[in-house]
Order: sequence, then C-alpha cells, then structure tokens
Amino acid sequence: MNLAFLFTRKISLKTWIDTGLFGREKLIYEKMIEDKFCSKVYWFTYGVDDHKYQKKLCTGIKVISMSKVFNSKVGIYIYSILLPFIHFKILSSVQMVKTNQMEGSWTAVLIKLLYGCKFYLRTGYTWSQLLEKSEKGSKLYKLSKIIEKVAYIYCDMASVSSFHNQVYLQANYSFNFKKLFVLGNFIDTQLFSSSKPILKRDQESLLYIGRLNHEKNLKPLIESIANLNLKLDIYGAGDQEKMLKSYTKELDASIIFHGLVANEKLVDIYNSHKYYILCSHAEGMPKTLIEAMSCACICLGTDVEGINELIIDNKNGFLAFGVSTNDISLVIKRALSCKETKEISKEARKLIHNSFSLDAVYQLEKSKIQECLS
Repeated sequence: MNLAFLFTRKISLKTWIDTGLFGREKLIYEKMIEDKFCSKVYWFTYGVDDHKYQKKLCTGIKVISMSKVFNSKVGIYIYSILLPFIHFKILSSVQMVKTNQMEGSWTAVLIKLLYGCKFYLRTGYTWSQLLEKSEKGSKLYKLSKIIEKVAYIYCDMASVSSFHNQVYLQANYSFNFKKLFVLGNFIDTQLFSSSKPILKRDQESLLYIGRLNHEKNLKPLIESIANLNLKLDIYGAGDQEKMLKSYTKELDASIIFHGLVANEKLVDIYNSHKYYILCSHAEGMPKTLIEAMSCACICLGTDVEGINELIIDNKNGFLAFGVSTNDISLVIKRALSCKETKEISKEARKLIHNSFSLDAVYQLEKSKIQECLS
C-alpha cells in the first residue's frame, strides 16, 4: 500500500523538529515501512524547505514540501486546495490518504474525489469541541462545524484519540458511526520507562511539560506552587510564556522555565522527577501525561475530559476536582502526603503499557486500515 499523509494545515516538518515532536510522530510511519505494511508513505507538509530533512527518515518515507510561491497566509489556504492537482502523479498511485488533524481535511476530501482512494480521517482532538469551551458562537467555531460535518460524511474511516471525542461526535453529527473508532495517542513505552530508581528522583520539585497557553491553566498552578512553598520545573513554550514568567517573579515562586526540548530527551527529565502535574481546563488525550505515567511518575491532574480517561483517582494518580488554585493546592498536598506511591506508579505504568504503547496502537490502526481497504 502507498499512503499519503497530510500534515495539519500551516504545520511544517521544521515545526515538528523545533517543537520536539518529530522523534515521536515519525515512529508509527517508520513501523509501517519496517513491517512492510506500506511500500511508500508520502508526507505532504506546509514547509517550503522540509525536503532537506529527508535524511532524518527511513527510505520508504518521502517528504513533499510546499512550493515557495504559496509561502504566505493566503497562499497556504490556496495550496491546501491546489495540492491534489499539483501532485497528481504521486496521488494517483496511493491507496489511502490520511490526515493528522481536522484543519486541512478538505484537501483529503478532494484527493478522495479525484483519485478514488480511501480517506482516513485521523484527529488528535476534536476541533469544534475544543472551540466550544472558549469561542462558541464565533465564526471560527461555526466554520469548524461545517468542515467537520463534510469530512466525516466523506471519510471511509475515522479515529479520535479519546472516548469523550467519540461521544461528542455522536451527539453532534449524523454519519455512519461504524467507521469511527478510538485510537489513543501512542508512545514508545520501551523508551519512556522508569529507568532510574524512584529514590533518586526529585521529591520536592513538580514537573510540567506542554504548551504555555490558556487551556493549560498554568496561572493557578503557579499560585499553588508559591502558596505551598514548593518548586516547579516547566518545559515548553506558548503565547502565555512572557506573562507566566512575569507572574512567577511577582509571586517570587520557585519555578524554572526550561523552554523546549526534543521528545527523546524528555525521558531523563521525567525520570528525574517523582511528581508530574497537568491542570488543564480541557484536553484531548495528553501525550505528556501518557509519557509521564509510562515513566512511573506520580501524576496529578484536573478532573476534566481527556485527563480523567487516564488518571483514576487514588489508583494510578490523583485528580483535582476543580481547576482553581485551591483545588490544585489540595490535590498537590494529597499526593505529597500519600505513602502508597509505589503501587500508584506501578498501576500508571501498567495502563500505558497495555493500551498506549506504539505496538498496541499500531496493530489496532493497521487492522482498521486493512478492514477499510478490503
């Protein structure tokens, strides 16, 4: 089988590399080639120089960069429509086109209609569901609903990363739900493992890894850290970075902002901390939480969709039953006072190994693709 994989609109391969995603995201496609399930996998990106990273990939994966003539805000939209026509030689040879997210899914619809291949709609989060929490009624929210409706009607198979995404889609759209299944975010559980003894981990400093934006609810976390006189290591970047650093100074909190690191370097960071915290307003299926649980960290999270599909309170982690500073402070104190952390970390690792390993996710996706093609 030849597979065309479409990057999310606006996202380049360079973006993946700069944000540390590349090492993780390439694994499943390299496995497709290694397993001889795919002869060729074509990566269609929105970067103009992405072909120069070709050497970082195995032989069966081919990077197709965007032409420089489209390298503008309007140009990217135009390219997303013209792509099926520009690359007709390649696309006429593929048996399936797969998306990475909903944005740009219209390109896959056009490819399916033009070349008759199967359309696999993969999303890591549900676009309109995320916008519903903050921008309901906006033009972007209304547009996302239209795009989703069209994509789910035309796709031959579709996966979402969590059960709450599935429930939302079933409540909001009318299409054949037999083609929809839940495919969790995968990680390399052999790489992300508790390679260092728990006694050597930092017992006093909590860890957060992820985007620094509104939905991650980091301001109340910073307040909690300051109030409890604890330490926090933050890895990541985002539009709230400047504000959060300023707020940290204002509260004189013991927080260090480390910036972005490559995904493969995160293993040592997880293993150097005992506690990991994710206090978001909303999540799809958070990969950093999956990685932290796989490394047997004691994980704390807010009781919101996505997080509560992974953390079972007092069994494999701890849940704050709200997103306020007080709620976050209470769950931190509860976790720090727990004496049965060894069993909790063991249960966390067990869940991830059984359901979110690269092999488990790959085998499920492979079987669904085979079923679709046949």
